[in-house]
Order: sequence, then structure tokens, then C-alpha cells
Amino acid sequence: IVTSPTPKAPLSPLAAALLTSPRGGAGGSLLGASLGSGGGGASPRRGSPEGSPKGGGKLKRGSSMGHSLSRRGSTTRPKETMDGYTFPTRSSAWIREVSNAQIAEISAEKGLHVERDMGMRNIADFKDLLVRRFGSLMAGWHFAIDPLAKGTIFFMEFADRVRAIGFLGNVRTLWFELGAEKAKCLRLRNLDPAADLMLSDFRASMCAAHGNMLKAWLAVFDPQDRGYVDQDTFVRQSKAAGFKGEAPRLFRMLQDRSAAVDSEREIRPLTLREFDMQAFKAWQRDDREMVTELSPEKSPPLELSFEERQDSIFSLRWKKAQSAQTRAAHEDYRVKEQEEDRCCGS
Repeated sequence: IVTSPTPKAPLSPLAAALLTSPRGGAGGSLLGASLGSGGGGASPRRGSPEGSPKGGGKLKRGSSMGHSLSRRGSTTRPKETMDGYTFPTRSSAWIREVSNAQIAEISAEKGLHVERDMGMRNIADFKDLLVRRFGSLMAGWHFAIDPLAKGTIFFMEFADRVRAIGFLGNVRTLWFELGAEKAKCLRLRNLDPAADLMLSDFRASMCAAHGNMLKAWLAVFDPQDRGYVDQDTFVRQSKAAGFKGEAPRLFRMLQDRSAAVDSEREIRPLTLREFDMQAFKAWQRDDREMVTELSPEKSPPLELSFEERQDSIFSLRWKKAQSAQTRAAHEDYRVKEQEEDRCCGS
């Protein structure tokens, strides 16, 4: 059977225009995409103009896809770039120039201020300031570097306290120059070895003669409870207790002369706080045995007896000291009451 071919319908002007467009062709023409038959080619990608449901590659102005394409296809002039860096605008370049000028001016003023500053910058200036402000290195140690009388100062405490008195140099360098890096702590002997030796001998003499520093103060230096001792009494009682050092010099080294005028530096008496800080704190607590300030030497527990282990416990030592003071006060009151009793004896 011979059949005649079916005649094709004539193309509309729109279809003819789409077939002759640059995007036309057998594989992926806009017409084939709109008609659903791509002429044997691959189907268009989703989201592309060719795959839009409206066909023809045209999008309405108000659609979301058209909005995204209009932003991506913006005609704004791109910024000029070189090696991946964007050239600044005129305003940002001016702001940068002004900022650099201000930074340079501040740096110059700071350098001039540092040059004119006459503060401490090395170990010699540091020691000189302690002597001028407090009267001696020992007094500077007690009232500026170690005000809590701990005996040892670590680096962070040292840095805070030297900055507080006006040291402007390198604190780490000062720490090394004082010889505190090896032991990781600072002591009075690092600052003034001769003064530390003299003070150690004085305290050993007082403790050997009276038991502790507070008892020595209350017994021989200030028996009237006036709160101070003059230089003559200090020298006399120090020699009586067996101190072999220079007592007049030690008296002046212990004084805090930061607030004293030149005419008062040699005649002002010595207070308990200057005499011994630990004794002063124990006196404030009414602790004549200085239990709260002095700790016993630590020994292995197996080498101690039962009584020695009991004495090493702070709470028991504190209770024992308080009980002894209470008994002594009761005994003094009993003796005083008997002396004042005027009744008949028979």
C-alpha cells in the first residue's frame, strides 16, 4: 500500500523567528523547549530561561527569577582590581591617610614623653628610689615590696608592686638582675644581703631570749604599752638580749621614713609595725604566742611522737595558746583581788 506524506502546517512568524535565532538548532532550540520536543537533544537545565514554564525564554518583570537575573546582570561599573586587591575609593583613601597621620603624631608624642620621663628604668634607679622614699632598702622591702611580711615574693606580685611605686623599665630584666629567676621568688637577701643577715641575727637573738618577737616587744622594748620605743632603749635592750650587730643602724633601717621630714628622721621612735610586721599582726589578734603567724617546722609524721603531731595541728595550738592566756588573766585577777581585800584576816 502506498501512502502519500502528510503535508506540514506552515510555521507562524514567531516560530520562524525562534528557529532562526542564534540559540536555535536541532539540539536545544527555544522552540523545541517550548514544544516539549528538543529535536533529539538533551532537556534543558532547571532554572534556565529555556526551561521556564512560559517558554520562549522571556520572563516577566515581577517574577522572582527575573529579579535574580536582573541583579546578576546588573550594569553597575565593577571596581578596578589589581592582583586581587580592590582599589580604594577617594573617601576611603582620605580616611586612611588621616588615620596614618594621627597614628604617627601619637607615636611621636609618646616617644617624646618617654624621653622626658625621669622615672626608674634599671636596678640602680630602683634601689635609689627605695632609699630616698622609705629611708633604706630594708624599709622599702617591708613597706613596698613585701607589705604582708610573707618573706618571699613571686613575679606577678613583684611586677604589680614595682609598677605601683613608679618603675618604668623592663620588670623581667629587673627580676633577672636581682637574682630571683633561679629560685623563682624574691627575698630580702636578693635586694640587700647585708641587711638581711643583720635582721636575721637580731630576730634569732630576740627569739632565743624571749620566745618570739611579740614577747620581746612587750617584755623589754615596750613594757608600758605605749606603742613605740626610742633609739636608746632599742640599742640597750638589743645588746642585753645578745645582739652583736650595729643596733643604731638597724634602728634606722627598720623605720619607715617615707612621710618624715629630714629633721625627724633620726629622732622619731620605732613602732611595733616597723619593729616586726608579723608581731604586729599577732598583737592585733591578741596572739602573744604568734601561733597565727609562725608555722612549726615540717617533719615526716612517722618520725614524730603523738604530742609532736598534736602540736603541729594549727587548731590545737591555737586553743592551747588561748587557754594559757585565759588562765594567766584569771591568775592576775585573783592576785589583784587578794591585794585589794581589806577584810579581817582572823
